[in-house]
Amino acid sequence: MSAGEPFNPWRKTAGFYAPDIVGRQLNLTDGEKRLYERAVRWAGRTGGFWYSFATMAAELGKSPRQVKRDMLSLEKHGLICHVRRGNRQSNLYRFLWHPIFDSDGTSTSPHSDESEVTSTSPHSESDGTSVVKVMGHIGSSDGTSTSHELCNELRKGISSSSAQESSALETTDDEPPLSQETKSGKPEALDALVSVARDQLRAARAAGAGVPLDRIACPDREITVQILEAFSDYADFTRWLESTVRRGVARKAKDSWRWGLFLADARSQAEPLKVTREAEEQLQRESLIEEERRQAAEAEQRRAMDAPAPIVEAAALLRRAIPWPLKARFERTAVAVSPNELERQARAWQRCAACHDAGTIGSAIDKDLGFCGCPAGVEAQHRDGADWCAGEIERVHSGVRSLLLAASDALELFFVSLALEVAGIIDDGENLEIAVPDSYAIAITQREMRQILERVGWTRQVKIIKAGAGPAQAPAAPSNGNLRPITQADVDAVLAQRRAAS
Repeated sequence: MSAGEPFNPWRKTAGFYAPDIVGRQLNLTDGEKRLYERAVRWAGRTGGFWYSFATMAAELGKSPRQVKRDMLSLEKHGLICHVRRGNRQSNLYRFLWHPIFDSDGTSTSPHSDESEVTSTSPHSESDGTSVVKVMGHIGSSDGTSTSHELCNELRKGISSSSAQESSALETTDDEPPLSQETKSGKPEALDALVSVARDQLRAARAAGAGVPLDRIACPDREITVQILEAFSDYADFTRWLESTVRRGVARKAKDSWRWGLFLADARSQAEPLKVTREAEEQLQRESLIEEERRQAAEAEQRRAMDAPAPIVEAAALLRRAIPWPLKARFERTAVAVSPNELERQARAWQRCAACHDAGTIGSAIDKDLGFCGCPAGVEAQHRDGADWCAGEIERVHSGVRSLLLAASDALELFFVSLALEVAGIIDDGENLEIAVPDSYAIAITQREMRQILERVGWTRQVKIIKAGAGPAQAPAAPSNGNLRPITQADVDAVLAQRRAAS
């Protein structure tokens, strides 16, 4: 036997006992040696086991992480290998022949006369419902065959060769598996499949009956082939095995060596299992298609986020506000920008401490209004024109009303601004008389007017009167033009203009 070849340590050579050989290795830790010794006991006669890490940890009094680390080390040293059985199923562990067994394997061991060691529990998870699912490379020389292909090979080839074999029941478990030439051209693969299926049937029956594994006889090759042929896919076979444990089929069988009930049950359950599997496969295909669509949509979204586009399109793909100077610069220069780049620049944007991104500094009231030197000021200058500040200063100082309105807006006295828009204003340099409609009389107070005059830098005596009381209806010679009585229509018109402007 060559190194790395799978083998069954169960009474393989005289005196073979794991601690005697593996225990003398200096490159293995005590935990790894103990795990190997227990693995031999778990495997028993079948030469393999499939406990989960949690189950092994409970048996050894360790954590699952420690057991997993020790198992990986044993695999690294070439003493054990594992075969994946599918989703939500623990691995199948097999033993590998190692050169250390060539020198020690034939020596007399103090344990050679001990009684046979059997698996302490059925080959299943602690709940007795997990059954081995053989992977596709069992018995395949190139490792490319799948379990479905092996099952098809079995259906086409073994049935013709099994007629040449003896139909006698096997009474021992130590005989080597049969190897017959078949029409499939892959006798080793088919023999391996049948051999593992026999172990699976035996383990499932022991689990279902709740008895030790050594009390169940292994089914013969012929009935194993018939059971396998009942299923169109190996996955159906493994599911059926699990269902036999749940349904207690083993408890209904009278003799431990008869398998006719299992064959009948397999044939009755094969079609429902096939329908269920195909439905699940269809759902899985649809789920994969949906996942591919989702990934394609995400890829398209990522592509769109990285692709340069006009600023309007790029900003529409973001879920955040873009500083207006940044947006105005891209609109003015017509430079395309990707949404991701726009997002990066928006996050890195720092508001101007001087103008707070208004674009201007100073005030038209003080005649020092000018554009700020920050990016906001640059964009405001392009937006409004280079002479906008001078024109704004001239507009504000063009009359008493405009100056008072600018001051009230600067002080954020917006109700006063609304009243001043429709009020009659008379200023003679010493006295300031303001006539407002009745509905606006409470919008202006002496305190607010003192604030406005202080902002403008005037010293005036302020008189606030209603627009229909005495002389205030027709003030004589106002400094800003003829004053006429204010009607409700005038008020509505001004309000409409302000709303439209905003």
